[in-house]
Amino acid sequence: MIQFNDVDLERREIAPRTSHLSASLTAKRDLERYYLALQQQLPALTESEAMAICDVCNSWAAWDSPKSPAYLWAELEDALTEGLTEKWGITQAFVERIKAMSYIERVALVDAAERFWASPDHSHETLKTVFRLV
Repeated sequence: MIQFNDVDLERREIAPRTSHLSASLTAKRDLERYYLALQQQLPALTESEAMAICDVCNSWAAWDSPKSPAYLWAELEDALTEGLTEKWGITQAFVERIKAMSYIERVALVDAAERFWASPDHSHETLKTVFRLV
């Protein structure tokens, strides 16, 4: 069972979406939609690109903010000067590709990295499971 108490979120976001469902069922429905959107909007990456995303997400403490995925490209750009190019072969062109992505695509990438780090092993199989690799 999942429970959380956020009166402001319920008033601002859940209540306006609640008609015949309870607030709890509305939140469940919306969470299921959100997870489906993440699956459908996850961009295809190479293994090196996925590992670069994982590296950046693992080292940045600000990912808990809903706005932080919007700045994924900036974190990647900063990491270029800190050895990301040498480690994973990432270039400015990849940063520009991330920058051009929609917010939900960036959220999907951050979510995949979070699932990678939350897994009991950080194996190639896990990477293939959480990212869409090409």
